[in-house]
Amino acid sequence: MRLTIKAKLAATFAVVVALSAGSMLIALQNLGQLNGSLREIVDVRTANSLSMAAMQARMESIGSRSRAQILTDDAAVVEEYVGKINGDGDAIRAAMKALDDNISDPEQRVRLEKLNASFDAYWQAVLAAEEPAAVNSDKQALAISRSEGSGALGEVETT
Repeated sequence: MRLTIKAKLAATFAVVVALSAGSMLIALQNLGQLNGSLREIVDVRTANSLSMAAMQARMESIGSRSRAQILTDDAAVVEEYVGKINGDGDAIRAAMKALDDNISDPEQRVRLEKLNASFDAYWQAVLAAEEPAAVNSDKQALAISRSEGSGALGEVETT
């Protein structure tokens, strides 16, 4: 059976088109997988990284405000710092909740639980510093010095 050149060219062209279609199908499947991976990186991992950076900045802010709160002797300023510290704490808890919702890796979940426990301990230390800072004012010192029993203190000082 002798094929004409026209038949041979048509058969070759059909094979080339079929191979091209097959490679295009494989490329589209791989592109879909790549798109899914990039979507996870952008929507989950990058968002988690940005949340962690914001949490770090808020923790540093809490530390700075706690220090300033201890150093000031103005009760109004102390109350302002307490409000801002509580706002930062609420924002950190919300960010941890968002991280908890985004994380699916068990190893990362264990790390987040450790971070949450560390933050709870840190928060307790911040709260423990608030009460002495509130007492550290001239008005409070004057009120304590004029309170019941302060006369006995004067008696002790003269003897």
